[in-house]
Amino acid sequence: METALQDKGTYTFERDTKNYHRFLIQTVSGATGTLYLPKSLDPLPKRLVLDMRENQDSKN
Repeated sequence: METALQDKGTYTFERDTKNYHRFLIQTVSGATGTLYLPKSLDPLPKRLVLDMRENQDSKN
């Protein structure tokens, strides 16, 4: 059985685009990324929980 690795971090507002709020994700382990939340999402979540999912296109 695999051990589930977990990482924690924060997301901070970076800027608005035409249709989205753009946030920078930074984790404790150093991973970074960008998250786009639709402007229609109201209120914005204070906490997000993300699970990694296998890419369906990578199944060859």
